[in-house]
Amino acid sequence: GIQLTFADVNQVVLDALNARHSYQVHVVGETEQVDTVSGVDAVSSIGDDVVDLIAQVGLVTTAVGPVVLERIAPAIAKGLVKRKEQGNASPLNIIACENMVRGTTQLKGHVMNALPEEAKAWVEEHVGFVDSAVDRIVPPSASATNDPLEVTVETFSEWIVDKTQFKGALPNIPD
Repeated sequence: GIQLTFADVNQVVLDALNARHSYQVHVVGETEQVDTVSGVDAVSSIGDDVVDLIAQVGLVTTAVGPVVLERIAPAIAKGLVKRKEQGNASPLNIIACENMVRGTTQLKGHVMNALPEEAKAWVEEHVGFVDSAVDRIVPPSASATNDPLEVTVETFSEWIVDKTQFKGALPNIPD
């Protein structure tokens, strides 16, 4: 499997993820099913934990909404600087999974603006900013107020990425 760590500002969600290390996805459509995603934990996106995480991982994805990309860029930049300082030259790929065109390219611009000048060439060499298009309908959940981790999705999903923008090998992401 894959180790999945969420970064969020919602302490209720963070506490629930760290207590359960899993969450359920209710898939609705012609047939309904419940999938359990396990092996997950969470860190606060406010503070050093998310910076430390970015310095170590091989893939970062966002799903924060287009207007929030600029607000998360400074933390990503700090994580990239720490990665460079630690000598971690393994490729890192960042994918913004947002409802916008070329969202990762826009995120890259915000991150590059937040970086010190001496880190920019290193980031260009070691970090892939991979544009994507995500198609998945997430209808409102009637019982989400009872469980902060409940997710409901429709059956159809599609995730298209620009393979030319990856650094290193393409990541193996299971369905």
